[in-house]
Amino acid sequence: MGFNTVSAYFLANQADESLSLLFHRLAGTQVLCHMNGDRIAADQFLIGNAKAMVSEATQSLPAMPALHYLYVSDAYAVMSNAWAAGATKNMDVADMLLWDRQGGIKNPCGNLWWLSQSLVGGAYEWSLISRSRRRRSAPTTQIRGDQNRQHSSH
Repeated sequence: MGFNTVSAYFLANQADESLSLLFHRLAGTQVLCHMNGDRIAADQFLIGNAKAMVSEATQSLPAMPALHYLYVSDAYAVMSNAWAAGATKNMDVADMLLWDRQGGIKNPCGNLWWLSQSLVGGAYEWSLISRSRRRRSAPTTQIRGDQNRQHSSH
């Protein structure tokens, strides 16, 4: 399996800790690992159907925390596993407005993860949400002159 058009690439000061969380607690699978001495140069992994990489940060390529949205089959179980691996809670698991059960964690490398469990059988699509519900649930903002476009900050 190759990479998607856009794929995550993690640069971490503690790449081994990041990998531990990904592989053991968030159900990632290692595909291939390139080492440069004792430094992780590029470790490719799969989480679900997404392929990504993690590398040990260097002086010229410093660590960069990011926010990731991960669909899981059981948000409560994955949250519990992530805590056991050293993640800290960012947000309790709760049922959200757009039919996801979601919680947030921060891993030891500073990455934030929204762990989302679909309550309707798949990732939500704006086109599937009724127009009347969008009007009630999403704030209206002006974007490039469009007076009525719906925009969600979630």
